[in-house]
Amino acid sequence: MRESGSVQSYSMPLTDETTALLAKVTQLKEENWSLEERVRHLETNASCLAEDVMQKSAIIQQHYMDVKGRVSDVMPSPKQSRSGAQRVLGGLSSPFRGNKDEENQKEVIAKMQRVLEETLMKNIHLQKNLEQLVEELNQTQTENGRLRERLGIESEET
Repeated sequence: MRESGSVQSYSMPLTDETTALLAKVTQLKEENWSLEERVRHLETNASCLAEDVMQKSAIIQQHYMDVKGRVSDVMPSPKQSRSGAQRVLGGLSSPFRGNKDEENQKEVIAKMQRVLEETLMKNIHLQKNLEQLVEELNQTQTENGRLRERLGIESEET
């Protein structure tokens, strides 16, 4: 009889401990689910932003090509204004020089993309700041309304 009494005394704390552990597991599962949802949201947002950057990069490249085309239509190319000897010498040295125009074009596009990325980041920060300001304004208006109620002042809304 004594043994059954000791078994019962241990089963009671185990039940409380089991209940606490199950509650903790449930809480952790809920937190995990919440974090997974946030990760999915961030992945979706990141992919949308990446697509947006790609589209804007394509627009920048197209714009650069359009501007370059208009400039080359107005100004004669350096090859057209050279003498025959200069063309021959330029043709000989060009394989060693590489295509300078293409390098310059890639450099300009890369700079424009960096500016675009910086501008997008600034816009994201400004949007977050704007959302914070709206939230603060709403809180201030709510608090203002509460104070007016306490003081018995009618609101000035029209």
